[in-house]
Amino acid sequence: MKLIIRTITVLAIVNFYLYGLGPASVGKMAPDFKLKDLKSGEYISLQDYRGKIVILDFWATWCAPCKESLPELERLATENQLLSVLAINIDDKKDNALQFLKKYDLQLTALFDENKEVVGMYEIPAMPSAIIIDQEGYIRHLHLGYNKNHLENIQKEIEEMP
Repeated sequence: MKLIIRTITVLAIVNFYLYGLGPASVGKMAPDFKLKDLKSGEYISLQDYRGKIVILDFWATWCAPCKESLPELERLATENQLLSVLAINIDDKKDNALQFLKKYDLQLTALFDENKEVVGMYEIPAMPSAIIIDQEGYIRHLHLGYNKNHLENIQKEIEEMP
């Protein structure tokens, strides 16, 4: 069973790099959505962030690299006034995500994709995955997984945006 899951994941990643991100590809307008904020319960829309650079970061509590990536993305957002991070959680239970945020003392905007609609809309194949969206709402960069190089690349890509 593990081999099947690994094979599917590898194929999804290869497809992602060869053909882009489903209906949301680099250069296209990022699909809008509304999700509940994990902490306040208020609905937040991607459209609300027009005029800012946005990183959509898809994460889960079972994702080991997310423990490193989310604090780093939060740090980037605090250092750059034009940047907002929307951390979209895909866990089955909201309480797991809330406990994770508390454990790692994360203050970033965390949204709950309860029905997996947004992760499906963007056809995200791996956790974490980061999508960088420019001030006009266009997808500029995609990052699958996480390592220190991704963070450096994300920071450089953000600095190069107008």
